Amino acid sequence: MEDNFLDTLKEKEREVFNELKKTPLYKQWEGIKTTISLFEGKDTAGVTEADLIQETPNIEYDPNFTWAEKVLYGVSKIGSGFVPDIIKEIKKVDPDEDDELMEKRVGNMVSVLISKGKLHIIQKSGRKIKVAKK
Repeated sequence: MEDNFLDTLKEKEREVFNELKKTPLYKQWEGIKTTISLFEGKDTAGVTEADLIQETPNIEYDPNFTWAEKVLYGVSKIGSGFVPDIIKEIKKVDPDEDDELMEKRVGNMVSVLISKGKLHIIQKSGRKIKVAKK
């Protein structure tokens, strides 16, 4: 009887988790978790979710994108650009994002995406780099 109850609970947990993954709050949590992991120097699977945008340049923007997805969306729309260019593109569709926070996160995520092979440097100007999708 105890095993049956435990199996039922585990099945219910899977159902609830699958429903949770469909919500904007889950995407927000996932983005925060990915950013924390990246700052801690850990490799994350969250960055690979951005593969969808890498493959599909005409994807519609979703404010619940992870930061990797937001950066790849911005780069896919402009072709190539510096961090301020990417931020400007994201701000067109998500004007409520905080400028200072965006500058830090986009700058960090550009570096991560370069190291992951999703973006490449096409021009350097001092400490500023211009990137494009690979």
